Amino acid sequence: MASKYLMAGGVDSNWSTDGNWSTTSSAGPANTTHAVNGDAAILDAGSPACVIDAASACTSIVCTGYTGTLTFNATLTVAGTVTFAAGMTIAGTADLSRFSGPADPRAVREEFKLGEAPVIVSVARLAPNRGHELLLAGFGLLLRRLPEARLLLVGKGETRARLEQLVAELALTPAVVFTGYRDRDLPAVLASADCFALMAAGSDESCRAALEAMAAGRPVVARRVGALPETVVHGETGLLLGDDRPESVAEALAAVLGAPERGRAMGRAGRRRAEEAFSPERSVDTVERIYRSLA
Repeated sequence: MASKYLMAGGVDSNWSTDGNWSTTSSAGPANTTHAVNGDAAILDAGSPACVIDAASACTSIVCTGYTGTLTFNATLTVAGTVTFAAGMTIAGTADLSRFSGPADPRAVREEFKLGEAPVIVSVARLAPNRGHELLLAGFGLLLRRLPEARLLLVGKGETRARLEQLVAELALTPAVVFTGYRDRDLPAVLASADCFALMAAGSDESCRAALEAMAAGRPVVARRVGALPETVVHGETGLLLGDDRPESVAEALAAVLGAPERGRAMGRAGRRRAEEAFSPERSVDTVERIYRSLA
């Protein structure tokens, strides 16, 4: 018997109910395989690259993306390949009100002795596969053109010691600052930035940090991976990189930092896009409409 719908929830949810179906919990990394069976199914799927093995086909998908826009309008493996007839997507959201007021960057710039230097901020857990090595390599090339530039790596994690060693090996120590975890004053940290950079999506393919940077009115330079291409509009709210070459990173950062007015215009466009496409109110409205359609 075909399932009526498959609901994909946020990361680390644990779904269960009575009836002839079951799910896994905590999606984990991309390409994780999840088992689904029965008459209806709710799957905690944190990545659009997850593989879903099921005993019966679902006729539609509801995807409540954790922080990125996750689309499950794809295929379901059921002793072969079955194409879904319908797919519905719920975009990630940003807390717009938190970043709507004028944040004062002076305290952050004074704390890290940034002066009037052009500043790049990257917010991401210091963990494997988060793109820090690529960003550092690209930033090193950027310094040849903009030696006064500074890079703030915001976050904590298990690779900090290794990244600090890499910074020393690349002779970037004076220009790269590890700020640690800064959730309490994140609006001020983002306000200190002239550009935001993100070289990898989150573990669930999301881009919450990029959404928050856009909400804070900052231009975003990012890899074309995960949900980032659905979030950043290339040439309008930032620049998207189609490869993982340090030279491409340096070129994009230089393009934003070297044209401050263009960067500010991208930041304003990013804020407008966050308001129009990634507000909590829009997400709630989408969820309500989807639930009504399934009733």
